[in-house]
Amino acid sequence: MVRKLGKITAVGIALTLLLTYMKLVRPVPRDGIQHADAVVVLAGDETRLATGVALAEKVLGQVLVISNGERKGWKAANALCRSHQRFEVLCPSPATDSTAGEAEMVRRISTGRKWRTVVLVSSNYHLLRARSLFHRCLTAKVRVYSSEPDRLGFSTWYGALMEWPKRLVSVINRDC
Repeated sequence: MVRKLGKITAVGIALTLLLTYMKLVRPVPRDGIQHADAVVVLAGDETRLATGVALAEKVLGQVLVISNGERKGWKAANALCRSHQRFEVLCPSPATDSTAGEAEMVRRISTGRKWRTVVLVSSNYHLLRARSLFHRCLTAKVRVYSSEPDRLGFSTWYGALMEWPKRLVSVINRDC
């Protein structure tokens, strides 16, 4: 009985890891992006920020939105928020420190500015849930762009495993 339970547990863990890889870790195809009204960098890390800046510099976006860009300690974002660029830089903070809060924040901005297309920049493991939330909240077309298309380290796996409960909450809670 114990041996059978061990095998079932091992299969369950293997299936969870496989599903996590297939849905959240493997390289995400980058949406074909030719133009956008804005490039939105979801709060996180330097890799997301660098990718967002590179996209904005290629004139894909007229506006770069850095979520929580004024957050203390995020030096690269702080510098961008305070300097002049070829594109407009917005550094708003969401009402709640969550992806849903970021979607609501971008909804308010995009509605006021009548944006038709926004590009979300985030990590592979985060894009499935972020895309879903932003599609739900925005009337603008939402494209996604992975800041780390080939990274498969520990932090990526950890982030992907932590996405499962967050994804469940976002499916249950249909608010924007």
